[in-house]
Amino acid sequence: MTERPSLQFAAHGVRLAVTSDTHDVLDAALSYLPPLRTSIDSGPIEKTFHVGSHDTDGTRVWSLVEGDEVLRSSARLPHVLNALEWEVHRFLAERAPDRIFVHAGAVEWRGRAIVVPGRSFSGKSTLVAAFLRAGCTYLSDEYAILDASGRCHAHPRPLSLRVEGRVERHTVQELGGRLAPAPLPVGAIVVTRYRPGARWEPNRLSPGQALMSLLRNTIAIRSRSREALGALSASVAGADAYRSVRGNTDDVVASLLSQCS
Repeated sequence: MTERPSLQFAAHGVRLAVTSDTHDVLDAALSYLPPLRTSIDSGPIEKTFHVGSHDTDGTRVWSLVEGDEVLRSSARLPHVLNALEWEVHRFLAERAPDRIFVHAGAVEWRGRAIVVPGRSFSGKSTLVAAFLRAGCTYLSDEYAILDASGRCHAHPRPLSLRVEGRVERHTVQELGGRLAPAPLPVGAIVVTRYRPGARWEPNRLSPGQALMSLLRNTIAIRSRSREALGALSASVAGADAYRSVRGNTDDVVASLLSQCS
């Protein structure tokens, strides 16, 4: 029996594999996998995902499978690869030792991280891209990864930006940005959502309010509550925190960078 093509890798101390029936699918999956992973050739694998396809009434249908469970099916491969990305990161959030995953965009400014918590498609990537245009260094547009000391680690996956009603993925280099090489203390937490025509009029948040904003966006909070509370508490201890709706993104960035100087 021919062995399936596979990608085996380690990320944040967790060992995973992705298999498929063709190398082309695995090549397409690469940009959806953790960016700072390391390829591995042997040893135990903690979780394996399979991306396969079958024909249904003349239509090719893609599926993401883990064990005997079909996690996602679609006629569009990118939809299934998005599901793969989510499932891989959810597993990492559950298993990665000394790492807490928060749904957030994050950039570096003058040696400290600016963290923008929020779920997928809440506008984080657009705001992160504006920070990069203003000279910030890239950490992530989807996951702020915190260690036990509350420092934010880089997770430089491609940015997912909405362009004319569709989502395009761009590397930070394509956007003219730079990558942050080392974990950073959190300097600011920005709780915001886009509203057309809104003015940026931020209110200062207490450390407790900032902590709750991060908690609401923390993956695996139920299974790792003690570790998460420790890391999040450490991250907010030295940070300023702001909350406001926003309209023009560049105005928000200019205001925040002046406050964080």
